[in-house]
Amino acid sequence: MKIGGIVALFNHTMHKVSTSIEYKEKLTQFLKDNGVNPNDKANQTTLDTYKIIFKEYWENSAQWIEFANAKTIKEWEDSTNKVSLNKDDTFSTAKGPAVGITNDRSGKVLLSTKLFKKTNWYLGYPIENDITEFRAYDEVRKWTGTLDPLGVRHLLNITTFFTNNFK
Repeated sequence: MKIGGIVALFNHTMHKVSTSIEYKEKLTQFLKDNGVNPNDKANQTTLDTYKIIFKEYWENSAQWIEFANAKTIKEWEDSTNKVSLNKDDTFSTAKGPAVGITNDRSGKVLLSTKLFKKTNWYLGYPIENDITEFRAYDEVRKWTGTLDPLGVRHLLNITTFFTNNFK
């Protein structure tokens, strides 16, 4: 699992790298074309819209992403995945505070209501996550000559999204 450790290191670094201006402009226009103002505050309505406009991601995921409340926390939790909420509306995890967490058994994603303080642009996470993750795996590929299967999956997600939405 040496590659996994290297990817984790680059993930941390690459998450800090800003996205290209061209990409941000295209995604901003895509959101606007689909009735989402990227500068408005994130909310449940936008999350529901994202489930439709990011259809490829939704269909290839656990098909469950919700903002945290008593009901959704109960649905998300299982015998090994428990949630603790901090006073600032973030989650406590083994890796530290987080605004989004994935149940490692079911794949369900639970979002913190702290995201309500962020914009819809910030909530438009699926494609941005694939780009960031692919960059990390691609750095490892440059060193090893091999692209890990997870890196390939992220690249396919990016390619499919842009092919379907920017013709």
